[in-house]
Amino acid sequence: MTHKLMKYILILLVAVCMPLSVLAHKRALPQNYMMEKHRISEPLYCDLDDPVEEIACMAWDAALGAAKDMDTFPFIYTIAAANLVQQTASSSRYNLYVNRMGNDAPQGLDSNKTCVVNKIGICGNHQLLFESVMQFAELRSRRVGIYYTIDKKRNSHAASEVFINDKWRFIDTTWGAFWLSDLKDVRSMLSFDEILKLPKERRDKYSVQNKINVWSFTRDPQSNFQFQYFDFDHLSLLSFAEVGTLSLDLRDTPVLRHVPNYVGTHKETNTGITMRWAVPNHEKTLNVRLDVAGVGGCSSNGPILLDDSGKEYPLQRGSNRITVPNGGSFNVKRDRNEICYIVFSDIALLD
Repeated sequence: MTHKLMKYILILLVAVCMPLSVLAHKRALPQNYMMEKHRISEPLYCDLDDPVEEIACMAWDAALGAAKDMDTFPFIYTIAAANLVQQTASSSRYNLYVNRMGNDAPQGLDSNKTCVVNKIGICGNHQLLFESVMQFAELRSRRVGIYYTIDKKRNSHAASEVFINDKWRFIDTTWGAFWLSDLKDVRSMLSFDEILKLPKERRDKYSVQNKINVWSFTRDPQSNFQFQYFDFDHLSLLSFAEVGTLSLDLRDTPVLRHVPNYVGTHKETNTGITMRWAVPNHEKTLNVRLDVAGVGGCSSNGPILLDDSGKEYPLQRGSNRITVPNGGSFNVKRDRNEICYIVFSDIALLD
């Protein structure tokens, strides 16, 4: 009887402890990057052929040294990666060589490798490079494109969001900034939409910024000028993963300055950019000239605009004149999963 009772107690203890053991294993921190992925025993080396993976390796190990547990590890990796991208693809070096010295930007600067090798970049470079570094850690990220008007001038900025714990988290790599709802808990990192809804005083209070970066410090040591995209007069486009509606007032000249110059998508998985054309206090229809510079894909239907009522507007390369509803939205008619986009060199109101 005693033997059977002990046996049942042992089975019960195993049943109770096993989930805790599995949970502890899941929450345990990973190994050093080189040991984890490349099975190299020397833990101090991030000497890799791919310069972008080297950044991922350094970010991984930095997070490994700073994170308390696996719950915080992806957040710390994200912050470490953003910091390394900011420092490597330096905005201040870009400003020196291109803006101050008048040199041409290196050919192929849209390539991550070119950006890292030349050690220069601007917000769009940071966005693409950060996205690639996230992929090495198998963390989903998406591009955030912000096109806005402030003080009657059009501006744009490129940033990112990372999907951690079933939620998107915003990070501005160029300025080394992110926002927390609880400054003591990195896991409370907010999304762009959540930050946008905060009153300005709370937004400033809950921001975390890397002002040691020389570009950030010299540009704006006090006034948070670099985050003016939260205080826009007018938001022309907010895109996530290059999907969104671009609202244009066709009275502006030039119409396509500091905004995307295409409609549609170069990806098979989404609809891409939709354009909305509106002229306040105007007639119900607009006479528009569309100068088509090129067409990508569209193999099944060709370059055909489709408005939100379903009406088709066939286009050809070169100049096109069409009449459209004032305030209407337009994308490219295409089959599901088809790549299709139209690039415009100019859009003009004819009336």
